[in-house]
Amino acid sequence: MRIRTYTRPCGATGCPERSRIEYRARHELNGISPVWLCADHARPEEVLGAANTSTSMVLVTAPHYSGTPETLTGQYWFREGAQTPSRAVLAGPGFRAVAAKLPEGTRLTVTARVDIPGAEPTPDVAPTDPLAAFLADLAELTARHQLVIAGCGCEGSPWLENLDGPTDFRNIPERLTYDRATGRYTTE
Repeated sequence: MRIRTYTRPCGATGCPERSRIEYRARHELNGISPVWLCADHARPEEVLGAANTSTSMVLVTAPHYSGTPETLTGQYWFREGAQTPSRAVLAGPGFRAVAAKLPEGTRLTVTARVDIPGAEPTPDVAPTDPLAAFLADLAELTARHQLVIAGCGCEGSPWLENLDGPTDFRNIPERLTYDRATGRYTTE
């Protein structure tokens, strides 16, 4: 019997993607919806690019029951808040997590990030970690102004230095103060 191809376009306006399904008999297409969305349009929040450089998902282990009467089929990973299990084993680049080998309620956070050449790097900062957020912002300031905070622990520490040269600003420590009322640094 000859192999035929059923082609359907992505349902998103202007998208050039096509789905191709090979079949031998017409009945094999029963239940195939003529409406289809490509991966970019079905789950746009998961598509990484210049506008969305990172994505994250949390999964939790829990027992799964099925059948009548309900019987335990095993421990699975569930997307946080979902009622339907995802899989018993999750794997990706650099990790493999078997739900049955972990206690119920174990959380798996999977994060993916792209660093596009020439673009501002996406900092690895947890929004609840103020020190990590401060250090990420400080790294951006260092890159933008080409100044780095340096010091040796002595009375004149810390000071500012040019990132790319020997010139330093050792006179700033005596005069640099933070004004809490205005939220600014001043040199007096």
